Parts: sequence; C-alpha cells; structure tokens
Amino acid sequence: MTEPSTSRWIRREPLVLPLWRDLPQDAREAFRRADDALDAAADRAALLPHAGLEGALPPPRAAKEHIHHRLTVKFPPVTTPIGLFRSREEWSVLNAQPGAADALSRQPLQEDLNAWNKRFTGDGLLRTGAICTNADSMGRRVVFPPPGNVRTQLEELHGFLARHDAAPRSFRGTVSLIAVTNCHPYTDGNGRVGRSLFNAIINSAKSSLGCYLPLREIHTYSRGGYIIRARQAEIHGDWTPISRFMLAAVRLWDEQLFSKLQLSLAG
Repeated sequence: MTEPSTSRWIRREPLVLPLWRDLPQDAREAFRRADDALDAAADRAALLPHAGLEGALPPPRAAKEHIHHRLTVKFPPVTTPIGLFRSREEWSVLNAQPGAADALSRQPLQEDLNAWNKRFTGDGLLRTGAICTNADSMGRRVVFPPPGNVRTQLEELHGFLARHDAAPRSFRGTVSLIAVTNCHPYTDGNGRVGRSLFNAIINSAKSSLGCYLPLREIHTYSRGGYIIRARQAEIHGDWTPISRFMLAAVRLWDEQLFSKLQLSLAG
C-alpha cells in the first residue's frame, strides 16, 4: 500500500471494549429501553412478510432527535426513498441460521462471521493484508488495525459477549457492530457481517428473526448521525450518544412497521 503524497493517514486503534457496569446511567437506561422497543417491533414484524423488509424507508421530512446530528448539514441530503434490499439480503442470510446468537456462546465467534462473509462475498477468510478507506474530500484515509490484530480482537469480542450475557441485547449488539467495523476482519463485506452480528444478538436464542433492524438504511437516513456517534464510542469511549441513537433507531423502525401493518390490514 503506497501512501500518496496528498493523503493524510488516520490509523484506527483497536477498540477498547466497554464494561456494562462502567457505562453512565443514561446510557444503560437507553439500552434497556431499546430492548423493550425491540420486543414491540418484533411483535409487529412477525405479522409482516419478510419481517417488514419490503419497499423502502421514506426520506426524513425533518430532523429527528438522536438520529440526526448538528453536523448532519455537512452530509448529502436524503430526498428519495431508501430501498431496503440490502437489509433484506442480510436478513435472508441470517435467517438461514436459526438461533445464530445462541450459537455464538458455544463456538468461536469467528466461525459464524466467516460463514456469513462467505455467503455475502464468496470469500469467508480473514484478511491478511492492510486495509483502508477511500480518501475523503480532504484526502484523508482511515487505516484499520493490522491483520495480525484481527484474531485477537475477535477473540476478545467473543469473551465480551460471554461475560455480558445478562446485559441488554442492544448494548451487546451495538458494541459488537462497532468492534467488527473497527477491526475490519475481511477484505469485503465487513458492514454486512457487523450488521448481521448485531441482529443475531438482538434476536438472541430465537428460532427465527423476530425483528431485523435495517441499520444500513437507517445509517443513510441519519445523514451521518450514526457514524458520528459510532466514532464517539470508538475513539473517545463515549457510549451515551450511540445508546440514544440506537433507541431512536428502533423506535423509528417500529413506526415504519406500524405503518406497514396498518396498510396491510387495510388492504
């Protein structure tokens, strides 16, 4: 990997996994409420084809608290419906492995992630080389932790999930999503694998996926709101903003499921 003279390289440090007991009270309460909201959303999703992952997520008509951010104006506007096809693909892959989250406690986490990545990309092997993002408008690139760190980071995440099995599912899923994004274990498909892991965890021990939170589409909807809060957790160890984001995201999706269900019943 040759460094262009015009670029700025930002090296991502391995994520320091948080402890549930050390989170501020506000963050813990937001994650607990997110779990309650997930249960309500699951009841609605169960009554809809493909867990409600049909059609599109409407573009935002106005900024939503804890979804959007004061820096949202620096991101491209979202003016057209956001198709849910990517989340439906992820849901289909994960639904082919019932009880996926329960299995995570019985076998190395890497085995499940590799299997999902193979379904998504045809590869399924951990990367062996350096990897970075494309340059942004200012020529900056993020370089993810070296490939030699990947196995260790995944082992640490597996241990984190085992130690926090009594913590809210939304907390465990959010940390896992950010951890996978942080170490970027694959050459391709990291986002899909991370989102699948999140959704496997929030559906822990279920025989099927009660609710699949379409994180990719909500990320687009948020106009940078997700990525800003994820970086606050990843870089600064501040998990309160992302806890509030996840609660707001589940409520947003539950509103969409309610609308879809009303239309279904009216038809």
